[in-house]
Amino acid sequence: MVRQPRGGVRPVLWDADLSDRPDRGRGLLDHSQRDRDMVIWPLPVHSREPRRQPAAAYSAPLVLLAQTRQAERDKVNAIADAEHREHLSELVLQWQPGLASQTEVLVRLLAENAALTETARVLTVQVGGMTAEIHRIVVSAQARGTLAGTNR
Repeated sequence: MVRQPRGGVRPVLWDADLSDRPDRGRGLLDHSQRDRDMVIWPLPVHSREPRRQPAAAYSAPLVLLAQTRQAERDKVNAIADAEHREHLSELVLQWQPGLASQTEVLVRLLAENAALTETARVLTVQVGGMTAEIHRIVVSAQARGTLAGTNR
């Protein structure tokens, strides 16, 4: 543990990368390169509430560390989003020729469906006319008694 000088503010090296200064070293804590991003954070030596001093001593650097890590995560997410959008645009470019030919096929099938529907309508009208004609013939034959099988 670092001894605190009496009175004033003492500098605290927090996860600092000071390797370019041979007289200072790398700081008090040894973490990965990602964590070494803050240089010096001045802390008050004496506090009116001694119970809160440890929290004050660690909260500000931790907040800055969390902000830095969040910025790194945001940057990674932005890069991943850009790569995903690029991948999707490449897929769309690959699919466009196939989509055009499929659209042509669908238009042709719709035209054939319309023609078949019209043919079915015409045939239904013809069957309805023939059914009416057969019904008329059967009813008139029954009325005359000339229909086969009605001699009972």
